[in-house]
Amino acid sequence: MNSIMQYLFNNASSIQEEEETRKMLLKYVPDQFKTQKMCNDAVTKDFRMLEYVPDQFKTQEMCNFAAEGNPEMLEYVPDKFVAHEMYNKVFEKDPTWFSSVPDRFKTQKMCDCAASIDSDMLKYVPD
Repeated sequence: MNSIMQYLFNNASSIQEEEETRKMLLKYVPDQFKTQKMCNDAVTKDFRMLEYVPDQFKTQEMCNFAAEGNPEMLEYVPDKFVAHEMYNKVFEKDPTWFSSVPDRFKTQKMCDCAASIDSDMLKYVPD
């Protein structure tokens, strides 16, 4: 047992690197072999992994985390998890994403703010 503990102690950093790498490889794992934990770990490590998570394993928290990391991840958020608050956070973080916010989630405050930042945004203000 001592030799196992010594190995783990001496190789802790490489073992951790391997674990981190495995989390990034989610895109290469066939969907039938993915698990909830595997998907949670991968997205927690890198929000971009949401793209490779089957919808059945996506959670509201996971989708929020990914969208806050990069609004482009909204493309991979199932409709059932899309919420007004999610678009508010994206807009607050970067108002230039206004044009990507669906009209149904645009508020008067968003429209006013976007137009005050750049008058070209007026073309994205719903009627």
